[in-house]
Amino acid sequence: MKKILELDPNLFISIGFISMCIGGIWMSYAEEKNLIQLGLIVLGGLLSISGAIIGFIQNRKIIKESKDQWNASGSNSPAVAGFFVCKDDDG
Repeated sequence: MKKILELDPNLFISIGFISMCIGGIWMSYAEEKNLIQLGLIVLGGLLSISGAIIGFIQNRKIIKESKDQWNASGSNSPAVAGFFVCKDDDG
């Protein structure tokens, strides 16, 4: 599970989108509709959805880690703590 979450979600989304486009274009120009065309569209959709889910989980993990970091520094608000850090750096 950890290895799956370390993958780049943009890869899944882009491959899924390309697969859906190929299946859709092929289906629109073909006289006969077959299961392979529908399979490409469904496979592309599933890849895109899985990429979005992986990206959402990674984003939640990053937000949680940043909140934990700010809470460990003793500040209640990241914006206030960031302001004081910047003010100390400027002078």
